[in-house]
Amino acid sequence: MDIFEGKISTDIEVKMLMEKIGKPTKNQRWSHSEISEIIGERPPSSRYRTITDRWRRMVRRDFLCEIDAVSGEGFICLDDSGALRKGQKRARSGIRQFGKGMKVLSIVSRSDLPEEQKPVYDHTIQSAAKILAVSKQIERLLESKPCMDQDQK
Repeated sequence: MDIFEGKISTDIEVKMLMEKIGKPTKNQRWSHSEISEIIGERPPSSRYRTITDRWRRMVRRDFLCEIDAVSGEGFICLDDSGALRKGQKRARSGIRQFGKGMKVLSIVSRSDLPEEQKPVYDHTIQSAAKILAVSKQIERLLESKPCMDQDQK
């Protein structure tokens, strides 16, 4: 068994999930008890969550499928509509988090910083301003309704 940072590796359990479940199909569901039987861990343990989080990342990477948690039930492989909604929600959340970071940066007094940190501050502010401009455009795009082609009507 691999040991790293004082913790037991999740490789074995994740491999068991990957082998037992294979490539998921859209809208396929798994209960917590099904997953528990495969990996030998019960929710809500932190190990269960660590294993299932890693499995979900591997499924996304290897099969281009998004596995979402269903509170109190288990997991579901999202169809394209579900993955779109989840992606939009995460993109909006990221933009909000960026805005919160900008508020923190706005209270920093450049003149009170040590000389060696002033170039870091300048670079951060300039980069953040560029990102903020683009993020506003992205936010508007996410909130707008797409135009439909004649073929899609």
